Amino acid sequence: MYRLLHQKELGAHSKMINDCIQHQSCEMNELCHHLINQQRKMPLNLFNTHIDNFQTALSNLKTSFDSKMNYLSDIHVSTIDKLNTKHETEIEEMKCELYLMSNR
Repeated sequence: MYRLLHQKELGAHSKMINDCIQHQSCEMNELCHHLINQQRKMPLNLFNTHIDNFQTALSNLKTSFDSKMNYLSDIHVSTIDKLNTKHETEIEEMKCELYLMSNR
């Protein structure tokens, strides 16, 4: 039962994770196209500057992506912990009710 609930929660977050990956991929493609266009237009020293800028932007994207993934992971773990606590409480309440019913 817990596993099914956990899979539902993971399914809910997997769309956000996929959207995040797709967004980061689009940004990466835009940077690549920009870099290729600049390569065609500018001398080598300016091209090297663009490579440095590209590497910095790429590093920033990775940091942003990692941050978003960690955030989503934290949400998922927190949700699972809350669900587990809720279900444990419900189970304990049911045990108490069964105990009271059996002692009548």
